Amino acid sequence: TSATAKVSKKETARVDNTVQPRTYTVVEGDCLWNIAKRFYGSGAEYTKIYNANRDKISNPNLIYAGQVLTIP
Repeated sequence: TSATAKVSKKETARVDNTVQPRTYTVVEGDCLWNIAKRFYGSGAEYTKIYNANRDKISNPNLIYAGQVLTIP
């Protein structure tokens, strides 16, 4: 008897492994401390947000409604 090997080509969908950064749009009355508290549970983590958005924020005490911040 002759054995024939079947080769099965399994097609799988590609998984998107890229990390999509979260963003947050500043609303009136927001401050980095409160945004950090919302996302990280501690306002003291505001420096993470500030450092990730240094191109948009020159002074961490001055953020404006409508700014879209990246939340690392």
